[in-house]
Amino acid sequence: MKNKISVFIPVYKESKLLPDLLNKLINQNIEKEIFVIIDEPSENSLKILNEFHEKIKFMINKERIGKVNALNKAVVDASGEILLFLDADVEIPNDKRFLEKILIEAEKADIIDIKKEVIKDSFLAKMTYYEYVSFNICSWLASKFVKKSPAINGAAFAIRKNVFESLNGFRKVISEDLDLATRAFLNNYKFAYTNEVKVYNHVHSSWRRWIIQRRRWSIGAALWFKEWFKKLVKKCIKKPQVFISALFLLYPSSIIPIINFFH
Repeated sequence: MKNKISVFIPVYKESKLLPDLLNKLINQNIEKEIFVIIDEPSENSLKILNEFHEKIKFMINKERIGKVNALNKAVVDASGEILLFLDADVEIPNDKRFLEKILIEAEKADIIDIKKEVIKDSFLAKMTYYEYVSFNICSWLASKFVKKSPAINGAAFAIRKNVFESLNGFRKVISEDLDLATRAFLNNYKFAYTNEVKVYNHVHSSWRRWIIQRRRWSIGAALWFKEWFKKLVKKCIKKPQVFISALFLLYPSSIIPIINFFH
């Protein structure tokens, strides 16, 4: 295993989880580089920069340029064969082989979805927990039976750099991660889901922030469906289970009653 991994963490203003995430990544015993891209950094983010600047590559944007622009710009400077994208509000386990395990999975796929687990520290988190269980089930099914998927949960995933570049990176759409996965699928790139590693997701405890996020997801899903439906139908005629798994990823609550129906 000779591949190098480049890790990307986009931040808007600040993330309280960032120092712990960076410490765990720094202690990984493989060849790596870590990019943190911060739009409109807060005072706290600048303190983190001063603390970690010797081991982390920071890219600071005084004005908000957006996640897509920030990540596409950072990837240009990356030297790793594998790109790992992590949201700033995720935690990774105390596993010094976390990145190594992702590299192992990347040997057999072009794009890799990583298991997510919601930390159940609020009522909203407990609700969302079961949606993420659905995400994981659908990704696992797609990986196991067809090795392709037009959808991915972008909180944590990896992709080969040459594949990312062949797809011209992220597009300026609301659901940029879903859009990238769809284009990878239509270009016949191989998909895999790994539960050898996982990340922990935090959910907003504020109903207002949760509703805003859900509205954004719904709009993104609707626009995705409108743009890609015809091409996906043509592609999925032979393997309709792929499209079904994508719909479950978009509307995860629907999988629970279906599972219960067969019990």
